[in-house]
Amino acid sequence: MNDRSTKYDDLWIEKDVRDEVIVLPDVEELRREQARAEAATRAAASDAPHAARIALFLLIGVCVLNSVDAILTSLVVGNGLATEWNPVVTSMGLLPKLLLVPIAAEIVYLLKPKALWVPFVALSLVVAYTALGFFLSV
Repeated sequence: MNDRSTKYDDLWIEKDVRDEVIVLPDVEELRREQARAEAATRAAASDAPHAARIALFLLIGVCVLNSVDAILTSLVVGNGLATEWNPVVTSMGLLPKLLLVPIAAEIVYLLKPKALWVPFVALSLVVAYTALGFFLSV
C-alpha cells in the first residue's frame, strides 16, 4: 500500500485523488480464504474416489439382485406358490426384465449415482421377501 493507505479492522482504507474513501480487503485475509477454499476442494476431491466405488458397488448390486429376483420369482411361480405381478414379465417374458433393469441402472449410475440406493434397497427387500416366502413354504 502507499502512504495514503491506513489499516482499519483488517481492511485497508485508501483515499484516492478525489478524497473518496476506497475500502480494500486485507490481502492476507484473502489469501487465508483462498487457502481454505483450496483445502475444501482437495477434501471433496479425496472423497470422490470413495463415492465412485460405492456407486459402482450399488450398480453391480442392483444387477445381481435383479438376477436373483428373476431366479427366485421363476422358482416361486414355477412351483405354483405365487403369481407374477410384473406386467413386463407377464407380457414379454423374463428376458426384458433381465435386460431393462441393468440398462436403467446404468443410466441412473451415469446421471445421478447416489440415487442407486433406491433400487438397491427396493430390490433387496423384494429378494428377501421372495426368498423368505419360498423357503418357508417349501
